Amino acid sequence: MLSMEFTIAQEKTEYQKQISNIEKFISEPNIIIKQEYNEIGEVDNIHYQINKVVDLITNKSLTGLRIEGYNQTNMARANPVCFLDKDEVAAFEKYLEYITANVIGKNLPINGISYFYSARGGFRSGIFMHDGNLLSYINFGDYIEANNFNIKILDLPKIKEVIAKVLTQL
Repeated sequence: MLSMEFTIAQEKTEYQKQISNIEKFISEPNIIIKQEYNEIGEVDNIHYQINKVVDLITNKSLTGLRIEGYNQTNMARANPVCFLDKDEVAAFEKYLEYITANVIGKNLPINGISYFYSARGGFRSGIFMHDGNLLSYINFGDYIEANNFNIKILDLPKIKEVIAKVLTQL
């Protein structure tokens, strides 16, 4: 019995390491949560929002970035959502700065090169060469097609601008 309890505790600890602080916060028991969203921008059917979460019992609050993808092909399906903490948003901005300065518009091999950024909770943004074409994506986790959004290369600087604006508000 003790072994099973230890295994469950270990699994919970591993899971907690893999999600954002906001997700940890809202998954705690015995809390009453109020969430406020403030839309900062939308690029390629992906909405970027400041998300403030408040526990109404303790008044403890956290703020981060909420990213929601709007699936245009199947409106009946739930839209994928992820949360990034301030440190993850700052790292995502650095990734976008690098990509816009050093990858877009540069001579790259036809195949065999990719760049990506990963955050806790499964969020991933990447760019890669395929058959001589530079392609970009955002994935909300689980690597299933509904969670994958193709991003226009020319929209990456727009996303960078939105993320820079988010950082000023966190």
